[in-house]
Parts: sequence; structure tokens; C-alpha cells
Amino acid sequence: MRAIGKLPKSVLILEFIGMMLLAVALLSVSDTLSLPEPFSRPEVRF
Repeated sequence: MRAIGKLPKSVLILEFIGMMLLAVALLSVSDTLSLPEPFSRPEVRF
């Protein structure tokens, strides 16, 4: 695996965005974070 510093900046930004989305999903599933109305409707929840 290559060093993180050698990756292109765009890849690092996409990795960061992906980690933030995973963190939001985890907090949302555990009911620690309440999402805005379009995402918290019963049809959207599993």
C-alpha cells in the first residue's frame, strides 16, 4: 500500500468525505444524531 502522503489531493478529499458520511450514518442509526426532515421520514428509515 502506498503512503497516504503520496496519494493525489482529490483522492484524499474523497476519502475524508466518505469517512464523514460513514460517521453520520453510524450516529444516525444509533439515534445519537437526528437527521433533517427529508432523511428522517418513515419511508426512508429501515
